[in-house]
Amino acid sequence: MDKALEQRFIDTLRNHLVTLPFDLKALYEAKDDPNHERAVRETVCGAILYILHPQESNERILGRTDDVVLLRLVLAWIRAQGGTDEFCARFSELYGSLDEDLATYKSALGATYTWLESKIGELRKQVHRAKKVPTYLDDDESAETLYEDGLEFGTNYEITEEQIQGRLKQSKPVLDYLERKKQLDSMRIT
Repeated sequence: MDKALEQRFIDTLRNHLVTLPFDLKALYEAKDDPNHERAVRETVCGAILYILHPQESNERILGRTDDVVLLRLVLAWIRAQGGTDEFCARFSELYGSLDEDLATYKSALGATYTWLESKIGELRKQVHRAKKVPTYLDDDESAETLYEDGLEFGTNYEITEEQIQGRLKQSKPVLDYLERKKQLDSMRIT
């Protein structure tokens, strides 16, 4: 990876790691948006569950890198599925740079980007608190619990700009972490 791409990748990733709890709110809105088809809402709900899932890594910064990329992949997927102009306009701060952000991730991550992109089709199978995705759409109490879990995630989220500046300087640790995660994912029995 050339230096310019690496710096763009690290800068983009740093920004997205810091804003993850705020960006997650767009997925909550999409999940509850009656203008989106049921399949879209289920996939978006699965993305929320994926992001809320405890990290597999003791390294909290690396453990969230796939989340920030997947969140943006899902936003692009929503738009491709006929996401309304109103929804995209409401989250213009995310959609305004989305194509550029994804192009940076795709260039930097290569096959790992493709792996993350392929996860979109599996998101509807996510489970959280022993409940499947449809439960969070159909049951008001479960939907409220998911909302509260999102609030707790945002409140307890500990990745700050100051922490990242000193720790996330090169792409290699990120690429190595995501490659290990991809390999572990390929060994899972579905």
